[in-house]
Amino acid sequence: MFKLLDCNNFWSPSGGGVRRYHLEKMDYFKSRTDVEYVFIMHDKETFTEQIGEHAFIEHLKVPKVMGNWEYRYLLKKGPIEPIILKHQPDVIEVGSPYFIQKMINKIKRRNGLKSKVFGFWHADFPVTYVKRFLENAPLGFAERGELYAWKFARKHYNQMDGVVVASEVIMERMRANGLNNLLFAPLGVNKDLFHPERKNESLASELKAGDPNRLILFFPHRFSKEKGLHILLKAYELL
Repeated sequence: MFKLLDCNNFWSPSGGGVRRYHLEKMDYFKSRTDVEYVFIMHDKETFTEQIGEHAFIEHLKVPKVMGNWEYRYLLKKGPIEPIILKHQPDVIEVGSPYFIQKMINKIKRRNGLKSKVFGFWHADFPVTYVKRFLENAPLGFAERGELYAWKFARKHYNQMDGVVVASEVIMERMRANGLNNLLFAPLGVNKDLFHPERKNESLASELKAGDPNRLILFFPHRFSKEKGLHILLKAYELL
């Protein structure tokens, strides 16, 4: 039986897109009988939860990030290594660039595992988290920070068997910065939830406020600068 294991420092029980990605993935695999699926979920306690005949959540005790966050960043390979050796996965998917991809590569080499390792580029971190964070810093820190982040990405992601990317635009940027083995896999849509039969005419009429030609823009993201809400608001004025 094919065995797939997911690990991700970006998981948060109150998170957005990454959380939704994993919830939908767990819901899909829990009914599969030909694949063993394991998701390592950072939590306040360590225990195993079975969610399907061949689907499991390995809850792993990991300290919370400082501040008002629900994120728990695994910093050492010690806690995760026994879980990987327990399940002996055929494929390991690494969903975040911080700390964990380095651990997985080390665990694989140290134990002579035959597991294929794939990264999922959930966040374009050299630009989104490094360059934009430093954009107001002096002395070209933003540009230098981005260059260092791409160097870091090349070092760790090019050791993997592939990197899954959900955006062709981002994939071209990654290729231009020296990342190899890129695999384009666009994100899907829940066709049962987002279906014309679920349209709420009364809500649409309320939002249009008496003007049937009024445009409605749907912005299913956090109210944070990285999501580009300020650009959308300017575009709305033009529309």
